[in-house]
Amino acid sequence: MSRHLSGERLAERSFVARLREVLADQGHPLTAAEYERLIELCGDTHRASGSPSVQLAQLREELTELKQAQDLSGRRLAAVEEETAGLLQELFQAR
Repeated sequence: MSRHLSGERLAERSFVARLREVLADQGHPLTAAEYERLIELCGDTHRASGSPSVQLAQLREELTELKQAQDLSGRRLAAVEEETAGLLQELFQAR
């Protein structure tokens, strides 16, 4: 922990996620805004790193996150389209 806090070691998202769990278990939960800020800072430090492998790992994490968001958006859109189709069918039946 001290190496992370001193900047000697970069925290990965998994570390930040586990830290969130530990703090919550100890009765000191992070707010959603605090957690998102830690994730943002984590990404900033990785992008600013002089290490290509660290930067590459950060880009991979960001790509994975974007793919997950895209998948979620696609599922939500499909659900909305399905609901719209159902409502249209009800409208035609009501006419």
